[in-house]
Amino acid sequence: MFCPFHNDAEWQRLKRDEPEEFERAVAFERAVKETKGKTVNINATLFLHRSCVPLDQVDLSTEEERGQTSMFDNGFNNECEGMCGV
Repeated sequence: MFCPFHNDAEWQRLKRDEPEEFERAVAFERAVKETKGKTVNINATLFLHRSCVPLDQVDLSTEEERGQTSMFDNGFNNECEGMCGV
């Protein structure tokens, strides 16, 4: 459930549809950081999200939700049709 390979859509779904599980993931991430602080074997800071930001602080909104228009949304997995000639 707390896989660091989740994409933003899955983290967003978890936060929206299963808030208790999302909070468990946040608590797990915090516990790992606290444990890391008590050891000498781990030198890196560990995060569950690829942005290396604590999970409860990550902006999980989509580009469209942030105001970015999808120029390639043609219903075919956002593939370019070659219309521009580039």
